[in-house]
Amino acid sequence: MPYVKSVSLDELSVELSKRTGNFSQWIRGKLIEEFSGDLDHMMGVDFRDWLGTGKCNPMLAKGCCPLCWPAGVPNGKERKELFDDHQAGERGGSK
Repeated sequence: MPYVKSVSLDELSVELSKRTGNFSQWIRGKLIEEFSGDLDHMMGVDFRDWLGTGKCNPMLAKGCCPLCWPAGVPNGKERKELFDDHQAGERGGSK
């Protein structure tokens, strides 16, 4: 569930924030970047190679690892591409 926070920006900050595209996503990314040394992967070392990506599985019930997936859970198209890449790698071919 999303939490809503508000921030106070000056005129320069408002102009700079317009360059970020999705300001909330940018803020989330910067928070993770700033504090990533304090965070553990949500799934642990044993689960950190989902489909050969070297990332935690984003689809487990306990949530999506913010270190591996800072933009959130990959959408259906992105998951299909990752799966197809993984399948092609296992067959020794390309997509």
